[in-house]
This record gives sequence, structure tokens and C-alpha cells, in this order.
Amino acid sequence: MRQLVIRSLTLLLTLATVTTVQAASFFVSPTGGSDANNGSLATPFLTIAKALSVAQPGDTVNLRAGTYREAIN
Repeated sequence: MRQLVIRSLTLLLTLATVTTVQAASFFVSPTGGSDANNGSLATPFLTIAKALSVAQPGDTVNLRAGTYREAIN
């Protein structure tokens, strides 16, 4: 019985400390975007460089139709 209580408490503590990480999606539009925007579909960034500067591993950068004239390192 004691082991069951210890295992239950361990499981509860583990679940309580686990944080959920959700990937973000950013949008870029060379026509109508601004690097002052938040990168959402409604308010996209202007440059790919800006989107890459805020994106984290696992995030998605979506490019809207248009011509992009920038160097990406």
C-alpha cells in the first residue's frame, strides 16, 4: 500500500511540473507586412529575417505569395 501511495505521489508531482510547449506559426508577406507586426496571419511580418529572428525550434514560418529580395544567413 505504501508503494502505491509513493508511486501515485511521484506521478502527480511529475504531471504537475510538466509544461506544455506549443509550436507557433509565423507569417511573412512582402506586400502588406511590417516587421513591427506580430507575425500572425492577419498582421504578417515584412521580411523573412524578422520571422527567423523570433522563431524558435519547432515553429513554422509561412511565406505568403510574392517576391522576396533579401539575403538570409
